[in-house]
Amino acid sequence: MDPKDFFNRDDKKSNSSAFRLNDTLNSHKNPKGHRIRRYLGSSVAVLTGILIVASPSVLTYTIPEMTKQMKEEYVKVINYVYQKKQPENPTLVEKPEIVIPIQIPKDIIEIDYQDETLQIANAKERVSHRKILTLEEIVQFKDYRIRELTPWENITLARLIPLKSLIEKESNYYSIDPEFATRFFILESSMIPIDINPQLTDFGLGQININSLEKTLRMVKDPKNPYFNPRYNSSKGIFDPHNNIILSLASLKSIKDRRDLSNYDLTYAVYVRGDAAVDENFMITDIAKREVRALNERKNYIAHIIPLFLAKSDDLNRVNDDVTKGLMKIHKGNVSIEESYKLIADLLYYSLFNNEKDKTYNSILFEDTVAFHVICNELYKYFSNKKFDNLVKKGKELLGIPKDQEYSNRIKRSVMYLNASRYNKPPFDALRMINKNTSSKKPI
Repeated sequence: MDPKDFFNRDDKKSNSSAFRLNDTLNSHKNPKGHRIRRYLGSSVAVLTGILIVASPSVLTYTIPEMTKQMKEEYVKVINYVYQKKQPENPTLVEKPEIVIPIQIPKDIIEIDYQDETLQIANAKERVSHRKILTLEEIVQFKDYRIRELTPWENITLARLIPLKSLIEKESNYYSIDPEFATRFFILESSMIPIDINPQLTDFGLGQININSLEKTLRMVKDPKNPYFNPRYNSSKGIFDPHNNIILSLASLKSIKDRRDLSNYDLTYAVYVRGDAAVDENFMITDIAKREVRALNERKNYIAHIIPLFLAKSDDLNRVNDDVTKGLMKIHKGNVSIEESYKLIADLLYYSLFNNEKDKTYNSILFEDTVAFHVICNELYKYFSNKKFDNLVKKGKELLGIPKDQEYSNRIKRSVMYLNASRYNKPPFDALRMINKNTSSKKPI
């Protein structure tokens, strides 16, 4: 049977559970009145060999014993639902993604469809059930050719690599475009997980505000909350990269749902400037236009970098910049986020002290080398007195090169952060206290 015909059949006399299930779904409407067909491709699970298509609210189905032929039909449907094309042009794939089977000791199964996740009776946690879309699949390129990155693009690449898979995973979990999420983190914190504003009110990658922190923590920790995330680790604080990504995206998603906003430009406006940033006609007001414009300007940052993630080894070997090559080797090594930060810190350090390029490039490389060493010290206690001493000395050397005032200020600020992290001075004394106060001894 053609999968499209399977969903479109309207055989009221049939006793097949497939047709009765289809009739139930097509007659059930979600809170906004859209029919279940709108959700095809986003709400499928396989439980002990049985396909179930979930509705947008809690429903209970009794699934009778299935014949082998019926199971084969269900497998065709799962292919149909997972493919990305429009229903009018279905494409079958050989091996559809299957959710890990969950054993339930009875034939009545409850499914709660919320933001493309499943909550199943007797399951320990909600299960993400669809393929995770990556930046490579989403970002639109003018062409796929690899080119040399500018120094600032290299910095963006270095800061993205440890976070890329986490951003993709959690943005998919909250049904947020990973490309938007990446631009969001670039703009909010330059993808520095220990970023903290001068007023000590906005924290981490997503610059979570102190006034909304408690509410957001409750959302992601409470299994009954629609924004609950089983991967939030309470044994770590809010500056942990994974935790902060979860908090930030949950907050964005809750804003979008609460205001019923149609896109993430509007959502971001409210995130940074409050409800007054979007008027009753869903237009961005003047107080947030600058921030939204800056958000969209970050698209080029990503579009220039992503082709590297699609490149084959031979193509990467033709890249001249050793830092870019080294970063991509670390990415392809599939190491943990902690190990990724440590490896990048070491790569940048040795590149800085063995680099014969112009001094302007060295100053940019110096800033990022300092950033990664401070991140490693604050989050992972990865610290070397010798490296810190050498970096301070390098900073003083760079300050001796005549440049404009902004250049000098950036170098001075980096040296200040080195010493502050080393001797637990502001802002890192506050950062450590906040991180401690937002963590518990045992993970959830």
